[in-house]
Amino acid sequence: MKYATLFLDLDGTLIDSYSGIEWAFHNSLARVLPRCPRVPLREMIGPLLPEIFSLYLQQNLGDELSESERESLIPGLLDVFREYYDAEGAVRCEPYPNVSSLLQRFHENGVRQILVTNKPSRPTLAILEHLQWREYFQAVFCPDSRHPEYPDKTQSARHALQQFQLVPREVLFVGDSADDALAAAQNDLDFAAVLYGYGAAREYSARYQLQNFSELTMLSGS
Repeated sequence: MKYATLFLDLDGTLIDSYSGIEWAFHNSLARVLPRCPRVPLREMIGPLLPEIFSLYLQQNLGDELSESERESLIPGLLDVFREYYDAEGAVRCEPYPNVSSLLQRFHENGVRQILVTNKPSRPTLAILEHLQWREYFQAVFCPDSRHPEYPDKTQSARHALQQFQLVPREVLFVGDSADDALAAAQNDLDFAAVLYGYGAAREYSARYQLQNFSELTMLSGS
């Protein structure tokens, strides 16, 4: 099956954003909770940011603070994180191997590429500009791409299908996480799980599993 349209996740699929996330995460902790230890985050990356902060606080301050006290800290931490991440952390990312050249190739060969991400618009667009990728995407769907915001990727993908009048069987959703797999399933899209990212996509039903982004050439109309 050759797909005319690709719905592409960003973090863990196209880019390794770990360095920027860790940098902003620890800067926000240092400002709000200076006593918190600096620990590697790699194993925590995958869920949404509030869940990462919640897990971190539980593991590192679980004996000092109650659950309600920990949860009350998260909104402030998120605000400070976004300040650091939007200012600098977002562009502290690296494309995965072969991604830049293949996005360009797909674009030049007429494969429609649509970005579907949980990352807010501001850092997403900063990353696309930094990597010189913006022209490769016909559309970019972030939670705040509309008001009210999309509640999840399922709704973002559904809107993309409707906006461009796409036939689901001609669309392949490519991602690394559970919410990517769910968005594909709930919109009747074939799903390609990338196995090099942060998420747990390999644990969900996927028509394809990709060890490297370059394997996508066999599935696209390019």
